[in-house]
Amino acid sequence: MRNIEFYAGYYEWRLFIDDELVYVFGDSDNENYNTKKQLHSYIDIVMEAIDDEANSEDSESWGYGFCGLYGEDKKQENKELWLSLTKKERLLVKRAIFRGWKRYCVSDYQVKKEEVRQQAIDYQLETSERCLSYGELFEMTSYFERLGKRYGLLKEFRENGIC
Repeated sequence: MRNIEFYAGYYEWRLFIDDELVYVFGDSDNENYNTKKQLHSYIDIVMEAIDDEANSEDSESWGYGFCGLYGEDKKQENKELWLSLTKKERLLVKRAIFRGWKRYCVSDYQVKKEEVRQQAIDYQLETSERCLSYGELFEMTSYFERLGKRYGLLKEFRENGIC
């Protein structure tokens, strides 16, 4: 599994994969992303923009773009690295971006609520790939039911078959 980290600053955001600076982008409009819906929309926009740039031959980028601190070869290498990420690794990138935001934009309650939602998504992905015993299923269902009540996600979890 790759080591994925996202560091947030007021004007500049940096994505590291396996301790290599891969992507830098800027955004000074932090206050506009203070609800979970706005935050999710922003993260989706970021992911799409990075995908578009990685698939493009243009040198133009959204924000600052793929880091070519050591020349165009490194920039191309970073694009290839981005395109090679698996679905699970992309989820880790989204999670890392989300965690990078929590100091700036959302309350602790909202952050925890979103982390619980992300755990549920990861749980669904994991259970789709392997079988669970009845004991494990009961334990996880109880866990998500308890957290769903705490964070107002119970209806959403039931609709998605999590509990």
